[in-house]
Amino acid sequence: MLKKIFIIISFILSLLILNETTTLHANPIKPFNKSLIINSKAISLATPLISNKNIVFFPIRDTLKHFNAKLQYQRKDDQYSLVFGSGQKCIIIPNSREFWLNNRQQYFSQPTIKYQNRLYVPLKNFFSMLGFSTLNTKSSYKITTSKIKPTNKNKSTNKKIDGLTLQTSNMASRSSSSINIPFLEKSRPLYLAFGSKTYDLKNSFFYKKNVLFIDLESILLNEQFDLKHQEDMVTISKQGKKYIFSTKNSKVKVISSKKSESLNLVHPIVIKNGKTYFPFLSFVSALNVGMDWNSKTRTITLISSIQKIQIIKEDNIYKLKVFSTNNIEPLKPKKLSDQSGFYIDIPFSSSDHKSIDSKNSPISNIQIQKTNRTTTRLKVLLKENISHSELLSTSFGAELVFYNFITNIKQTTHKNRTYITIKGNGSFKANVWFAKNPNRLIIDIPKTLSGLPQIIRAKNPVYHHIRTSQFQTKPLSTRIVIDLYFKSKFTTKRLASNMLEVSFPIIKKSKTTIKKKPKPKPKDKGNLSNKIIAIDPGHGGADPGAVGRNRIYEKNYTIDISNRLKKLLTKSGAYVVMVRKNDKNPSLRRRVIRANQNKADIFLSIHINSFVKSYARGTETYYYKYKDKKLARILQKHLVKDLKLRNNGVKRARMYVLRHSKMPTALVEPLFLTNPKEGQLLKNPAYRQKIAKSLYQGIKKYFNSTH
Repeated sequence: MLKKIFIIISFILSLLILNETTTLHANPIKPFNKSLIINSKAISLATPLISNKNIVFFPIRDTLKHFNAKLQYQRKDDQYSLVFGSGQKCIIIPNSREFWLNNRQQYFSQPTIKYQNRLYVPLKNFFSMLGFSTLNTKSSYKITTSKIKPTNKNKSTNKKIDGLTLQTSNMASRSSSSINIPFLEKSRPLYLAFGSKTYDLKNSFFYKKNVLFIDLESILLNEQFDLKHQEDMVTISKQGKKYIFSTKNSKVKVISSKKSESLNLVHPIVIKNGKTYFPFLSFVSALNVGMDWNSKTRTITLISSIQKIQIIKEDNIYKLKVFSTNNIEPLKPKKLSDQSGFYIDIPFSSSDHKSIDSKNSPISNIQIQKTNRTTTRLKVLLKENISHSELLSTSFGAELVFYNFITNIKQTTHKNRTYITIKGNGSFKANVWFAKNPNRLIIDIPKTLSGLPQIIRAKNPVYHHIRTSQFQTKPLSTRIVIDLYFKSKFTTKRLASNMLEVSFPIIKKSKTTIKKKPKPKPKDKGNLSNKIIAIDPGHGGADPGAVGRNRIYEKNYTIDISNRLKKLLTKSGAYVVMVRKNDKNPSLRRRVIRANQNKADIFLSIHINSFVKSYARGTETYYYKYKDKKLARILQKHLVKDLKLRNNGVKRARMYVLRHSKMPTALVEPLFLTNPKEGQLLKNPAYRQKIAKSLYQGIKKYFNSTH
């Protein structure tokens, strides 16, 4: 038995050896008779350079001391970790094309090789991706790791730009990230991403003395650059900056409104067959942008560098300004879920900053993060509740404006005058004017957000209530309307930069006035006059609520019934606060805050019921607090009477809007959307009007019974 097993193992091993021999014969590894020279020093190699598929490989371990580098095999992950003294970090995968440089994935042209117990990597690929210059001579490969230095003639006035890589150590002010692009073969696809646009570079590039040249003329014109040809010069300009390139010398002159500087390129521009070719990496450096290389999609992405972030105060308004080297298009700010503040993502950008502290502003800290290789995130932490605009693109980068809130209205009466004091959390300006039919005083406060209740009741001989609203959003404006009984003189007084006082005289009635026959009182409006009723149309936005047959959504019916009810209540003299006005989904907390802030007399949440089984049917109403029960009972009674559906009763439930509202609150479920019969009834506008009218009658009955 053991003999048979031995024979089988021997046969398998012979097949493996045969397969390996065949593979080596198909792809023979040959010693390469050339020396390796790094920075003019010949390297003593324990094993020689080798060639495989016409690609030259070198033993990386034999060169470590010349780069002040350490190579370590990580057995658990089956990979090599290579760390240079300069700070660059690499991960090399044995027998794989995968290569990680500074946490960025790239690929060799050929897989790495284990030969004579040494790790070999493609020579030209490796040094090119590290940003080193490689020169192939008859007897050697020469590797240059140092930058090209400026000549003594230009040393004091000119900055030299490396044509193979943008160095972050000495070019930090002009670059946000190190750039590593391998040698680009013409036989493979190549793309250039300029912001959100991508351009095909096929047949648009070549190499000259190891320098990459690309025809960029059509791309620049498409990106709204101005381009002019003048004898031996090409001038490109955009947003007040000019870049003057020459075909005769390796300089580019950069001219802006603030300064002018001359930079040395690795090579002059080349005009060939009527096309203008720029030394690409030098061109990118001159434009002061960064780059990212995606070896998988073979795309070079240009990235704007965020150089400065400032928090300033202009006209008593705080502004967050982002200064970048080129255009940026920030995304809409989004609220942080775990902290007070928000974050903004800026695609195709990078920054060397980590965080910015601010002492004398509503912002406590701005943290700068990288969400991926080409997106910067600004995480803005706030000290206080303050609102802001969207981050808008500007000529210098982007700007976000923080707006002040109008926070409070105070009513007082002293002697023969009544006073209304308007207060904000910051300074503001106001436009005050009188309007007729009906008589009212209107106060518009631009560049502010309203933090006020929508209706403020008053017991005053001059006005009967105050209404407020976010009158405009673009541009922002808060409107305060004082509804007057009659036309009255008024005065305004600035108490402070954030406080405005409006006052009216109280006119005492004379004896002759008293003897006059009083005007008839308006007809009774069903005890709803001057009542504030908050209505909550359930769900909304991304939350559809219950979904019936043919994808009919609960959120659409709740807002429709709520709007119908609002019209009926408004005609009866009530003031209605809609905690959801359109197809958005305010949080339950926000809905309750709006009702509480407006000091509503009652709060009604309107929903449509659903169940997994279609046979569920009928009407039900929910309450939680003791003072809710009476309202819930009256509404349920009217719904059952008018809709003539099954009575599922009044039920107590720990729902958020019921528990956290300060006024009597009820949540109604008139019918089941998932019941075929009741769902069909709901589709009829007349039936939805019937539901609204039933709720209206119930609300009237409730207020009648409380007086």
